Amino acid sequence: MRTSKTPLWLALLVLLACPLPALAQKYPEKSIRLVVAFPTGASYILALLVSDKLREALGQSVVPDFRSGAGGNIAAELVAKAPPDGYTLLLTSPAIAISPSLFTKLGYDTFRDFAPITLLATVPNVLVVHPSVPAKSLAELVKLAKAHPGKLNFGSGGLGSGSQLGSELFKTLNKINMVHVPYKGAAIAMTAMIACRDGAAARGDAAQRADHRRSRHAGTGRDYVVRPVCTGGCEA
Repeated sequence: MRTSKTPLWLALLVLLACPLPALAQKYPEKSIRLVVAFPTGASYILALLVSDKLREALGQSVVPDFRSGAGGNIAAELVAKAPPDGYTLLLTSPAIAISPSLFTKLGYDTFRDFAPITLLATVPNVLVVHPSVPAKSLAELVKLAKAHPGKLNFGSGGLGSGSQLGSELFKTLNKINMVHVPYKGAAIAMTAMIACRDGAAARGDAAQRADHRRSRHAGTGRDYVVRPVCTGGCEA
């Protein structure tokens, strides 16, 4: 995870539930609620770090409130409907800009209800597999998926997340059939992949995972190390 000081839309944002000019001059005069759209992974770490730094800078407590689900839409809707007084913030991902294109009904308007503050961090996409998967490169993974259509799972941090869309693009470009398994967060997905539950292989937010349904290691209780097959813009 690389932190950043440069504001940027369509990246990891903290957003206010009201226009900036509406904030009182003596803001803040009470504690601030930081609603976090994803309860694990980079979002969890950033929420704790940002809360501490804001407490130091503002002299008021900042309380993380983890509200996962629906690819970040539950948290976004909660903040959009909060009083427009600047005391409810949202820590989310690019999903807030993606969701309007994927969901016909949302309880918020991305451009009307939020004002972007800053980019907090960038996280690279990483594709990894369970050690039991007989693929040591992206090309080998594609070959395996073509040989077993519909028998490989890929996981993500939720519907509409960057990890899901990146994986769907990967499937389309390579003409392969893999089953999507959405989770409520990156760490939850990673745990499921390592444990081989439901054949799931996953990672959310800004990472992607792949795993085979018939892992020989399921239920053994052993410690595993995932095998990376792609980081960033590699090609099959």
